[in-house]
Amino acid sequence: RDRFYLSRILQVKIVYIIVLLILAGITIAALSGENGILTRAKEARDKTEIATIEEQIELAKMSSLDDNGEIIKQTLKYRRNR
Repeated sequence: RDRFYLSRILQVKIVYIIVLLILAGITIAALSGENGILTRAKEARDKTEIATIEEQIELAKMSSLDDNGEIIKQTLKYRRNR
């Protein structure tokens, strides 16, 4: 009876380890790869940086306009260099 009990415990532990290995594999696959969370986070960061730069450019252009809607080059150069 003790042997049966010990073998049953060993079987349960083996199944537990296998399930943990499967879950670890799924987690690693979800994090890495072409469509993984980390890749998508980097892409989102890059898009945000680009959008921020584009917005800064538009703000500099808009604040460099005179009353006639013409760009004042000196003002634009000053804003670009800041």
